[in-house]
Formats: sequence, structure tokens, C-alpha cells
Amino acid sequence: MQPFLRLFCLLFLPSIVVAGNIVQTSPQQSLNAHVAFMNHSVDEVMHRFQMIQTYYNDVQRYRQTKNGPLRISSSGPLDDYYFQKAMAGGGLTAAEKQALNAGSTSLWQLLTTIDQTSKPLETYVRLNDYQRDNLKQSDVLLAELERLFTQFRLVKDTLYKQIQQIYRHYQPYAPNNAYLYTERD
Repeated sequence: MQPFLRLFCLLFLPSIVVAGNIVQTSPQQSLNAHVAFMNHSVDEVMHRFQMIQTYYNDVQRYRQTKNGPLRISSSGPLDDYYFQKAMAGGGLTAAEKQALNAGSTSLWQLLTTIDQTSKPLETYVRLNDYQRDNLKQSDVLLAELERLFTQFRLVKDTLYKQIQQIYRHYQPYAPNNAYLYTERD
């Protein structure tokens, strides 16, 4: 009975190694983990961008009227769950994994830098330091965030192209496959 169970597991559960109960991932699962990380990163940056955009509009109003306190939303903690999951993925060749991990690490580092630049701005506003320096530090931090947002877009686009290239390696175009034909169109 035991040999039958092993044969069953090897035939019908190819992503599981029976002896060690270690889950192996397919190339698609690994690519999906990197895409999920990229999507989560974009959501984080969009949240911070909207927060900064609202703050920027308030700063413009404040410069005209010098009335009322400035406020900025809290960006909250940065969650590394999706990054760790993308880094743990397998099922790819060593070169593919190294390229994807390098791209995802660059994106994570940039996201962390955006977070670390947003936090001082939040503190600056909460301590009302803008009243003492006439928004000079605010202008510096906003310019830095603008540069980081642009850099994020470039790094994200590079990672996306890497993912697409590896995906095409495992899923080459076939005109008779309706899904691939539709995807290409």
C-alpha cells in the first residue's frame, strides 16, 4: 500500500516532495509571487503618492493664506510579507531566480527609501516645524519623494519586463492557443 501512495503522490501531486514534505513551486507560482509583490508595492506607493498629493495641495493653500495647521496622513508600517514570499519562490533556473530576486530587491529597497523619506515629512508636519522654517524642509523632502516616485516607476517597469521575459520562456506564443492569442492581441 505504501508504494502505491508514493506513486500516487508523485503522479498527481508533482509540487510536493513526499519524503521531506517540502513544497516546491512551479515557475508560474514563482512568477506570480513576484507579480504579487510588484502589485503590492505599487499599491503602497500609490497610497503614499495620494497622501503626498493631498499634503502638497494643503501646502499650496497654506502658502497663500498662512492660515490653519497643516496635516498629513500617517503612512503606517511597511509590510514585507509579499517581498519575502517572492524571495522564497523556486521552480526557476538559478539565473532566472537571481535576476528576479535582484529586480525585486531593488524595488523593495526603493520602497523602503520612499517609506523612510515619508516618515520625516510626517514628523516634520506633526511637530509644526513648517512654521519655523517657512516650509523649506518640506520642499526638500517633497522634491526627494518626487525623484523617488520617478525612480520607482523605472525600477518597476524593469522588473515587469524581466517577469514577462521569463514568462515567455515558459509559455511561448502559439497562435492556435486561444488564451495566448487573446493575451497577445
